[in-house]
Amino acid sequence: MANRDDNDFSGATKRAVALRAGHRCCFPGCGQLTTGPSDESPVAFTNIGVAAHICAASPKGKRYVASMTPEERSDIRNAIWLCSNHAALIDRDSATYTIESLREMKRNHEAACAESVRWALQESQLTNDLIGFGPNVICTGELLGVDTSQW
Repeated sequence: MANRDDNDFSGATKRAVALRAGHRCCFPGCGQLTTGPSDESPVAFTNIGVAAHICAASPKGKRYVASMTPEERSDIRNAIWLCSNHAALIDRDSATYTIESLREMKRNHEAACAESVRWALQESQLTNDLIGFGPNVICTGELLGVDTSQW
């Protein structure tokens, strides 16, 4: 790691990005809970979450931006909280997971977390309804109501 910035994300930044994500993976459709209790001791916990770089910290990393300063690379605005599987995935495919797509992923996930906190939504309230219109037409969504002329 000779050319990697020495000032990776601080502990405070890692904690903040995890908390802002509700300790859930920001990858769309994943939502994997990344922290939970461990049986090792009454205070032990397991963490499978990663504060991943949106723009790489290393010149050889995916989505490296040479014009960024070391401080910008280690800033929370350059961090996204992911489960270890999705952290590995985005580090292997910069064509699909662009800087802007990762920023949007983070924005959308944090906005959903904020909405859940504001409105005291429970997880079960965040799932879509499974709607069948016939034997071959099934979709997911939010069913708001049905009457004789519309649904």
